Amino acid sequence: MAEVKQAAAINLCTAAAEKFTTESDMAGFIKAGMEDFDGPAWHCIVGNSFGSSVSHAKQNFLYLSLIVPRLRTATGSTRPETCYVLLFKTA
Repeated sequence: MAEVKQAAAINLCTAAAEKFTTESDMAGFIKAGMEDFDGPAWHCIVGNSFGSSVSHAKQNFLYLSLIVPRLRTATGSTRPETCYVLLFKTA
């Protein structure tokens, strides 16, 4: 992934982690932000346990981990948690 695009994606991931408490809200925010930045066909998966097998456009794939300060748990409480982000664009 080009450095400018990677920096934009990391900034979006950081903003999502600070703003949202659910993985699905974070994924939607990151996807929408990347589509605003680089056009349609971006996909985003956020969580701490998932498998994947994806096809993606060349130079349009990013996988990273981040600390989410207030991730909502199944009981409704929030706590810091490590999440993983899979972000990719299809052709």
